[in-house]
Amino acid sequence: MSIDPLALSRYQQYFQRVDSPFEELPTASDWRGASSTSSAVQRRYRVRAGAGAGWFDMHAFGDRMAISRLQCSFTQSRVEHYQDIPDTIRLSVVLNCDHGAHVRASEKTLAQPGDIRVRNGNPGPVLHAVVPDVMRTGLAIDLSRDMIETLGAQGCDLSHLGLPGSCSLLRADTPVALRLQTLGQRMMALHTDAHLLAKIELETLGLELMLLALKGEDLRAVTAAAGARAAAARRHWGVAVDDAIDILQSEWRHPPTIAELARRAGINACYLKEFFRQRTGMTIADYQRHLRMRHARDMLESGAYTLQQLAHACGYARTDKFSIAFRRAWGQSPSGLLGSARSAR
Repeated sequence: MSIDPLALSRYQQYFQRVDSPFEELPTASDWRGASSTSSAVQRRYRVRAGAGAGWFDMHAFGDRMAISRLQCSFTQSRVEHYQDIPDTIRLSVVLNCDHGAHVRASEKTLAQPGDIRVRNGNPGPVLHAVVPDVMRTGLAIDLSRDMIETLGAQGCDLSHLGLPGSCSLLRADTPVALRLQTLGQRMMALHTDAHLLAKIELETLGLELMLLALKGEDLRAVTAAAGARAAAARRHWGVAVDDAIDILQSEWRHPPTIAELARRAGINACYLKEFFRQRTGMTIADYQRHLRMRHARDMLESGAYTLQQLAHACGYARTDKFSIAFRRAWGQSPSGLLGSARSAR
């Protein structure tokens, strides 16, 4: 797991820029016990005097979920430009009228209360046009890539969250939309700076909202990445995985690290792991073991290698460890297969 799976440092960089309309406020000590996974961390900001009015805060609960809340207006129109977007899955609940959010430099989508904007990873440069003297209310939940990968490996259907690198808009049936709005409004109303109970309630409501979004029941995509771009993205991921497989097959004796493999294949390491598992049904590590055992069997059947030579060729310092791995893969010991191969010659 990465050191900063929710990439909170990147979000904080935006608010700490010289041209940021926000300034940081002091907070109470990080609350211990507010999260079942680890301590909860809070950051608070307010709009600078003269730039407008309002506030923003951010709460990290463990290393899997962060909640951001925004309520502010600005005196002048502005265009917010985001480049270094974290590789998280962001679920943004629309609580009031959408006044024009540019998902990408070439796209504009409008949402209505109760919708969920989904940003799956880094979609590229993002612009947001801010209308002056209009109160903005925003609520977002960031989920770590590790968490989404774990859910996918456990069989959860998360296809409604889109492809990595995409942005989409999900719309719920009326009862669910009203439930999402109610949850969001309750979360926005909580005063968390001095009350541990409010912090616990914020996490609890956030988990319920997250569950509704991840299960995807009664949610349908209203907008998604354009068909041509989505198809191009799929082709890109497919080619990258094919390249990674070719590299692993040709360099099975001394395979590269996952980070090096991703770099050479031209794909993010997290995306490579996700799409590799979809393509092969195995993790990269499992596939490497499969390759070693397949080559070990071929070499054994040739009868030209000793057991020690085979173990060394497959990256094992000890023949007993190699024998255990071989038996697990093929259901018989390598010494038995080696004896059969030599007697047949």
